[in-house]
Amino acid sequence: MIKKIIPIKSKIMLRDLYYNYKTKLFKYKDNKYISILSIQKSGTNYLRLLLANYISLINDGEKVDFGELERFYPNMRDWSILGNKEYQQQDKTKNLFGYDDLWYGHTFYGMNRLEGKKILLYRNPLDMIVSYYNYKFINRPNKKDKYNSISDSIEDIMKYAFIPHYLKIKTSNDKDIIKIQYEDLVTMPDDTLKKILEFLEIPVFDELVIKAIEYSSKKSVRDYENKVGKAINAPSDFVGSFVRSGKIGQWKDSFNQDDIDTVNKLLLRYGVSLNEFITEEKVHSV
Repeated sequence: MIKKIIPIKSKIMLRDLYYNYKTKLFKYKDNKYISILSIQKSGTNYLRLLLANYISLINDGEKVDFGELERFYPNMRDWSILGNKEYQQQDKTKNLFGYDDLWYGHTFYGMNRLEGKKILLYRNPLDMIVSYYNYKFINRPNKKDKYNSISDSIEDIMKYAFIPHYLKIKTSNDKDIIKIQYEDLVTMPDDTLKKILEFLEIPVFDELVIKAIEYSSKKSVRDYENKVGKAINAPSDFVGSFVRSGKIGQWKDSFNQDDIDTVNKLLLRYGVSLNEFITEEKVHSV
C-alpha cells in the first residue's frame, strides 16, 4: 500500500526546495528542454508518442513505435535531476527546433528552474484513481499489500499521487507553461496537438498531425505489445495490456456515491472542486 505522508502543503514546499537544490547541481541545467510533466495515468505515453512521431515525420518521415521512444526520450526528468540515472545526451541528428532535449516526468517540483517549455498534463481525479488502481493492483495479481477494494485506496491515491501534483499545476502560470487535460488530448487529438506545437513554436503541418495521430494510436501500441510479447512500460509482474479503454467516465463503473463524496471532500480541503475537471465525455450535437 501507499505509505502515509507528511501534510501535503508542507511536502510541496520541502520537495520544491530539494528539487531546486538538485537542479542547481545538475550538469545540464542550462539545456533548453521540452518537458512533459504529468500526473500519472494522464496520457503521458500517448503524448510522448504523438510528439516523437510528429518530430520524426518532419525530420525523415519514419514511424516511431514504443520501442523506439527511448531515442527520443532517453531521460526521465526526475531520475536525471535526482541522480538516479545518468543523463544521456540527445541524438543531435534530429532537428528539435532549438531545443536540446525532450524528457518527461511525474513530478512538478522545481520545474521553473530549467530552461525551455513545460507541458503540464493532468486528468480528472475520478478516472485517474481507477486507472492508477488497475495499473498498480488489478494488473498485478501477485502484488502484496493490496487494498481490499478500490474504495479503500481512494484517500491514499489522492494524497500521494494526485493532490500535491495538481496543486502545483493549478498554481503555475509561467509563460513557458501550457496546461493540457487528458480528456482534450484523447477526444480532440488533432486540435490539442496543434495547440501544443504552436506553444512549442514548432511548425504545424496538418497532414503530419494526422499521420502522427495515426502512428500513435492504441492499435499501434497493442500491435507493438503483441510483437514483443509483453506490456509496454510495465513491471515484470504486470498481466495484460498497458493500454486500457482510456474512456472518460469509466469511474461510473467503479465508484458509488460515498466514493465520489470522499474524492470531493479531499479536493475541497485544498481549494479544488470536481467542477474544474472534465468527468464525462462531451456529447456533440449534430
